[in-house]
Amino acid sequence: MANKKRNPWMTCFIVLAVFICLTVCCVTVIGAGGYYAFNAGMLNQREVLNAVGMGTGEISIVNIADEALDTKLLRMDTESGSPETINNESIAPLDISGYGGIQPGIYELHITTASGIPAGGVCRMTIASGDSFQLVAVPSGIAISKEGMEAQSADDLDMSTSGLCR
Repeated sequence: MANKKRNPWMTCFIVLAVFICLTVCCVTVIGAGGYYAFNAGMLNQREVLNAVGMGTGEISIVNIADEALDTKLLRMDTESGSPETINNESIAPLDISGYGGIQPGIYELHITTASGIPAGGVCRMTIASGDSFQLVAVPSGIAISKEGMEAQSADDLDMSTSGLCR
């Protein structure tokens, strides 16, 4: 009995067909899982964009000082080379405000009050995709923190000495 050889092109076609079927199944499972996660509220657009490095940052400011804070956010790394004002905010005592949807880059946050108390100043920060900064103004000063980073000392929290503000 003669041994019949299989055509090498047929073997290649079978391997390719199996690979394509597995790929389609994997993409379908991932897509259905993502769709379910979005609909169930387990995942949102910001989290997805941050995971791939295309998200934005945010700065939250809580004012528990005795007077209003005037804030100004400037983008420093502009194409023109000169700082660009992003927004100005006035935050009343016992109020919360801030800046959301900040594109990654280098920024300066200027915080002032009419009387100079709390001691405000300028915080130059680098904001990357997904960064979330929190500032709390109290009568004795302004504390700063960044989500996911623990402060090692009181100096790390004080806006005037923190490494988060260069």
